[in-house]
Amino acid sequence: LLANASIKQADDVARLLSKLPEIDWRAVHALADSTLGREGSEVFDAVLTMVLDWIDATVRANAAGGAGPRSLAPLAQVWEKIAASARETQALNLDRRPLVLTIFSDLSDAVRTLRA
Repeated sequence: LLANASIKQADDVARLLSKLPEIDWRAVHALADSTLGREGSEVFDAVLTMVLDWIDATVRANAAGGAGPRSLAPLAQVWEKIAASARETQALNLDRRPLVLTIFSDLSDAVRTLRA
């Protein structure tokens, strides 16, 4: 999946996710810009996959650590919002940049809630 997306962009996504709930907005904007145009479609798909895989791993790790459904709910809600927004963005051929920004903002809020 990431073969066509640059390794640098994959590293950038991994780094951004690892620092949540803190957000490096400059890096998120650069990542969002890389999703522009036809070439950016593959990058966008890779970003979505990495983010959803990260949410899955985070939920599993926290559940194994004893976190209950109520504390994990914000991550589930973000998952659903990302999936629905991505489908809409792709179906209507919308600019992908605002969704990338929203993804990291929503993830930051969910992680902050999870750690509270």
